Amino acid sequence: MTDKHNARFADQYGMLIAGYFAAIDDSPITFELAQWAANEFMDLSEDIEDTSEVDEKECFDHIMDSLIIERGEAFSVGALSKYIVENKKDEFAVMRGDDKSEFYQSVLIKHGLRVIKKKDNETFYIAIQNSNPELRKMFRDSKWPVGWTGALKRNTGSEKSTQNFDGMRKKCVIVPLLFTN
Repeated sequence: MTDKHNARFADQYGMLIAGYFAAIDDSPITFELAQWAANEFMDLSEDIEDTSEVDEKECFDHIMDSLIIERGEAFSVGALSKYIVENKKDEFAVMRGDDKSEFYQSVLIKHGLRVIKKKDNETFYIAIQNSNPELRKMFRDSKWPVGWTGALKRNTGSEKSTQNFDGMRKKCVIVPLLFTN
């Protein structure tokens, strides 16, 4: 099973196959028969891919939906990020005096997050630190109280990176920000 699936999958479904054969036959199951049963009856590759995609998207959505309280106002990470992206595209926002991007970026940085744009393309990303006390609070009651980077790295276009957070280089995962209007 580990040829097609990871070890966790093999452990869980291996027990199910063993239980199935124990219920229908008294003799021990052979390796070949177990392999045949796994290949014949348990083609769950579509379901496994969907579960993985849901997990990484759920983790990313958890961050983007998280609320940050700053100066008595509540902001979602997604709303702050979207504002920063839209105003970095608007060259005249600073001249009009309606650019709060620097303030919003500083709020994100306090929480281990930062909106960046890679030099080699036009895509904006959110950098999410591997370890940060405020991020730990965001993830405390979630499925990812530790190890959120593992789920985030599986998002399409995500990658490991090292970014500047208030003058300090921090290891992080960067995930593309793909906003639709």
